[in-house]
Amino acid sequence: RIWREEIHQRADTALRERVKELNYLFALSSLIERPGVTLAEILQEGVNTLPAAMQDPANTCARVLLEEKVYPSDNFVETPWKLASDIIVDDKRSGALEVYLREERPDKSQGPFLKEEAELIFSVARRMGRIIERKRGRKALEESEKRFRDLVEHSLTCISIIQDNHIVYKNPEYERLFGSSNNSFILPDFDNIHPEDVSGVETAINRFLEGDIR
Repeated sequence: RIWREEIHQRADTALRERVKELNYLFALSSLIERPGVTLAEILQEGVNTLPAAMQDPANTCARVLLEEKVYPSDNFVETPWKLASDIIVDDKRSGALEVYLREERPDKSQGPFLKEEAELIFSVARRMGRIIERKRGRKALEESEKRFRDLVEHSLTCISIIQDNHIVYKNPEYERLFGSSNNSFILPDFDNIHPEDVSGVETAINRFLEGDIR
């Protein structure tokens, strides 16, 4: 009977540890989806809450090393009792997630960390790598879109977007030459076009409106 009770206690303890890990992963996922959250906020809150998912939260601290930046938990201290996993970004090592015990555990039969804790740290590090890739990819896309908008807005060439025979966008140079009306698209005033080119321009515009963009 004592042996059975011990088995049940171990199973109950293991279950509670897994629940803590799942709660942490769920909280991290919720943080990632928070509107407007920055990469720095994700990494910092990720390490601040990570100790609560470990076997001995009060004795655990963590940090993320990402290139030249460091994100330590509030109670961070570097000790010999360390668990770490690389953070991989775009198939390259860009940093590491490190977890430390502030003091050595009395029971060292299984080592300073459980196998399940090592698996958790590996999983979190991989997830952080994907978060970084996604955030940087989104930032690069936003910067590319901004460069394109700036190019169009400041272009000395008339640029417009036409949908269903209506102008839905025109840049400042287009408005300067042809006005700001958003009515159905009509042939523009050709005063600024050489007389010998008017016929060709009319033909090109009509072909464009008919869907022939060759």
